[in-house]
Amino acid sequence: MPPVSSVPKWLRLPKLAGLPNYWQQFFVCLTLHFALPLFPLLVEHLVTGSIAPVTIATASSVYVLAIGTSSRNVLLFVLSIALTIGYMVLLAMWERTPQAVPAAGADTHGAHFVWWSLGFFVVFNLGERYNRHIMERAPYLEFLNAREVGV
Repeated sequence: MPPVSSVPKWLRLPKLAGLPNYWQQFFVCLTLHFALPLFPLLVEHLVTGSIAPVTIATASSVYVLAIGTSSRNVLLFVLSIALTIGYMVLLAMWERTPQAVPAAGADTHGAHFVWWSLGFFVVFNLGERYNRHIMERAPYLEFLNAREVGV
């Protein structure tokens, strides 16, 4: 490839700017922190056509607790513990009486509670992550030196 200086000026394009590093950090967070842990639910939906309420309650309890413990917000941390306890109580009720376990795709109040509370929790944590990575310019992997990731 010829050096840039040998290309006529009228053919030279300006250097294209990439996405700023803090936006890259935010998108990595969206992918690894939010989407990837929920991937098994997507796989179950694709394979079986629905997601069993027991599966969503189990996945949500682990997901919400993991997000809550990584949060800087004390209220989200406490809410994550309360939601996890609520999901576990719901699972215990379903497991105690097998005939009460909702079928996959069933329309139950317990399953609605899990979906709505999970969505509520994710939206608030997204706001916190936006502030952390876009406004405060914190790297996603905070154990890395900020100079190393160019934030």
